[in-house]
Amino acid sequence: MSLHLPPGRTAVPIMVALCLVGCASPDAGDVPPADSGQGVAEEEGLTPEEFDSANRACLEEAGWTLSRDEYGQLSVDLQAGQAEDYERAANQCAAQLQVDAKYLEPLDDGQREVIYVHYEENVIPCLESLGYAPAALPSLEVFVSTMDSEDAYQVISPQVYRDIAEDVAAGRWETPDDVIRGQCDVVPPDNTLQP
Repeated sequence: MSLHLPPGRTAVPIMVALCLVGCASPDAGDVPPADSGQGVAEEEGLTPEEFDSANRACLEEAGWTLSRDEYGQLSVDLQAGQAEDYERAANQCAAQLQVDAKYLEPLDDGQREVIYVHYEENVIPCLESLGYAPAALPSLEVFVSTMDSEDAYQVISPQVYRDIAEDVAAGRWETPDDVIRGQCDVVPPDNTLQP
């Protein structure tokens, strides 16, 4: 069985914790207890990037080896009987880490506007400069009001992602993340979105 992270970075870092995966066959007893203090976040909590790094380190200390697939996503090939051990280790690691509460709050209209401006001024021109064709942004009002609905605007639409994946297969990029997180980072910097 192979487990993978979904493409792209999410706005809710705790979702990343549920998706992280590794491979190996460690002894379940190697997982540090949740109250051991090992890897515990400072009082104010972790940023999403710090959470990702600390969670991965915790899983690796527990004996799980995380690797990236050809699309740059963390993945694992679990042997028969390993899923339960891995799930236990992932839950224990996640329980030791605390994401700063501000990253878990729903986005307000001001933060949604920050994302809109980031798409408008940075991401869309960047994608177009690389030859991709993201859909035109709706009005700010529509963008903000539909962000939590099925009609939410996607700067990396399924078609744009397919085009990027085709370029990965052709050797233009190593992974889709080279575009989505690298060339045209779709997530605004933390200091603008979560000051």
